[in-house]
Amino acid sequence: MSKIRQRFGESTQPERCKLELKNRRRRPAESLQNLHANIRHLAILPFPQLENTVREVVACHYFIDALDNPTLELALRERLVKHPDIALTEALKLELWQERLAESQPELVQ
Repeated sequence: MSKIRQRFGESTQPERCKLELKNRRRRPAESLQNLHANIRHLAILPFPQLENTVREVVACHYFIDALDNPTLELALRERLVKHPDIALTEALKLELWQERLAESQPELVQ
């Protein structure tokens, strides 16, 4: 019975979630809010023993990695963001500024 649980049951769930969290990237046309919610959900399952504040820092790190946008990632890391909700708010602002810049001065945006 334990082999069945190990192969198909809850004992492999945390490892699968860790792997999914590590490899998660923002999909084309995916909203930042959806990515944020998914990362927060994925961060809970593999780290149940962590304090909530530590888990938030972990989720924030994975959220920034998942943006798959080097400009946004760098800007958020420079701001030393440590909470996923703040990272979402800042990413939304930065993305809006990028879009406005691209509209007004397309020659400046690669």
